Amino acid sequence: MPKLVPGIGSLNSKIVLIGEAPGATEEQQGKPFVGQVGYVLDKLLAESGLNRNMCYITNVVKERPPNNDIKPFIDLSKKTPYVSQLGKIYLNSLYEELAETKANIFVPIGDIALFALTGLKHITKWRGSILTSISPKGVKTIPIIHPAAILRNYMFIHPTKIDLRRIAKECEFPEIALSKRALYIDGDFDTAVAYVSSCMNVEEIGFDIETSRDQVTCLAIAKSPYEAVCIPFYSKGKHVFSEVLEASLWYEVAKLLSNPNVTKIGQNIHFDASFLFDRYGIITNNIEDTMIAHSVLMPDLPKGLDFLTSIYTREPYYKDEGKRWFKLGMDDDEFFQYNAKDAAIVMEIWPILKHDLERQGNLEAYQRQRDLQQPLMYIQTKGFRLNNARLERRRIAAVRLVDYIVKKFHQEIKDDTINPASPKQLMDFYYIKIGIKPYISRQTHKPTIDEEALKRLARRNIIGTRILLSYRYYAKFLGTYLDVKLDSDGRLRGSFNIVGTTSGRLSSSKSVFGTGMNMQTLPGEMKVFLEAD
Repeated sequence: MPKLVPGIGSLNSKIVLIGEAPGATEEQQGKPFVGQVGYVLDKLLAESGLNRNMCYITNVVKERPPNNDIKPFIDLSKKTPYVSQLGKIYLNSLYEELAETKANIFVPIGDIALFALTGLKHITKWRGSILTSISPKGVKTIPIIHPAAILRNYMFIHPTKIDLRRIAKECEFPEIALSKRALYIDGDFDTAVAYVSSCMNVEEIGFDIETSRDQVTCLAIAKSPYEAVCIPFYSKGKHVFSEVLEASLWYEVAKLLSNPNVTKIGQNIHFDASFLFDRYGIITNNIEDTMIAHSVLMPDLPKGLDFLTSIYTREPYYKDEGKRWFKLGMDDDEFFQYNAKDAAIVMEIWPILKHDLERQGNLEAYQRQRDLQQPLMYIQTKGFRLNNARLERRRIAAVRLVDYIVKKFHQEIKDDTINPASPKQLMDFYYIKIGIKPYISRQTHKPTIDEEALKRLARRNIIGTRILLSYRYYAKFLGTYLDVKLDSDGRLRGSFNIVGTTSGRLSSSKSVFGTGMNMQTLPGEMKVFLEAD
């Protein structure tokens, strides 16, 4: 008979904390959230102006799961969540328990509790969002990351503190007050042009584009955090405007974006500006970038718009709306509203970031980073001239060399069925067929035959391993550098990310159109093909 751990605290509390299930310490003491996990939770509550005496605390599952694995009760690892018969009993019992409380707010702690209260998954996406419970229906609900996850990844502590400070304010009233945003879709040429023209008279706008198949699908412009317009260019499998009308519309957009008197606010607006310049020759002047600003303020934390939205606004998580369009082909109008919401959101976030930069004394540091956009866009657009004939000769020679190395490898191991590019086949050959003790990765804690493992095997003169090291070197050089996809003019290009690292230095990758490569780490063997203009 399992030992049940009941909820504790007053049912009249304004806050109900809902965990997943008891652990060993909770089972021993008969109380939820004690031991190391409880200590972390108590500390976080105290730092946020709360304490556990202000809360009613319970768990979804009241017994300690075997081996602390809750999957026999509720399994969220599958596409369709699995809830066992006993799991359903515990869920219904939880709903009855919560119905007896007088709480203004429910706080699901961790993925299982989030699912139980809202039917949603992925706590790192939904943490901090102001949601409503499914049972009892309509109670304000703000999920947070589980303290056990914080013990495994300390970087979770900062967003959790922010979420708890929000909870400390939200617990004072039961109403759910979210920002109301008027998000419009304008597929009419005349009204779209009129709206773009009207933006020439404002001080700042929020701006965002969505792209697909190397073309702009839609763009959004916001005059305030509470009003934005999306102009679609491609919808329901066809172009929205005729070629002549679209060109005229882009001309009006170009005038707005190049206007130095209107500030354009965006998230990673360097991408938007680079894309529009490369595709349409549009210059974007006078920009502010929320991603760069946040990275200067908090370089160790995530910098995606989903994270910024969660800590600087009251808008619930919505970024899956855009992903559904790309992956599942959701309704076009829903996608266009998603685009408009992005433009509105950055208008809400930017003043907060600017205030924090000024308070930190880092506004000038931000401005230096932001102003890299123009010279980097020049580098990206200009690209590098290559001696393509010499590159092709080297590529053909490398293909022959790799083929020769593969033959030598097969001859040495006396087995031509092993693919030297397949880690699984190599591990089966060396660790199972030959019987060598597997090398374990320090990162994954699983068997590996990575470069470090191969070097160790080569030092022991294990057959084929020295040849494999040569194969990996030349195959990587061939695939990464010599087989590079160039632009139609034969030039080599890449893109740069102003905040691609936590240390503040640039990072580089392929161009926004999938050509070129990382331009910061070209090996000497590749630089020999570059030529001056």
